[in-house]
Amino acid sequence: MAGEAGSFRVHLQSLKEFAARLRDQVQLADRSTDAVQAINQAPSLSLGGFAEAYALSDRHGDAAQQLATVLATVVRSLDFARSVTELVAQRYEALNRGGAQAIGSVGAAIPPVPPLPGPPITGTAAPPAGSRLPPPAAGLTAATVPPAIGTVYYATGAGPRQT
Repeated sequence: MAGEAGSFRVHLQSLKEFAARLRDQVQLADRSTDAVQAINQAPSLSLGGFAEAYALSDRHGDAAQQLATVLATVVRSLDFARSVTELVAQRYEALNRGGAQAIGSVGAAIPPVPPLPGPPITGTAAPPAGSRLPPPAAGLTAATVPPAIGTVYYATGAGPRQT
């Protein structure tokens, strides 16, 4: 995580797939709520005309009503999560499109850079003294060295800096 402060990645397709799964779960929970409402109807066969039968019927109705209340809460929660996920996906998709358009418009305004005369200037990069990487693991890497003339820009996250 070092060096990644303030950065994150969003996989837009995963957000869309998650919203679709939530939408499916909302539909399933809605069907379950409808089934519980059907269970809560008065029984077609009476359980009898005595106190225990009435108490059993009342408990059955109370349990069905509580289950319907819990399922309705679940449906609302799932639907809220789905709507938030879809909103986040839509916003990131809009940011992505806007960023691509901005990059395209800036890229068209930059004139092409003419090639440098002569052979490319190269150098080698090696681990600094006291590095924890052993020399064989670090290896030497050829890197293009910018010419002594001209402007080199470094990105530090705080904005461009000329040197």
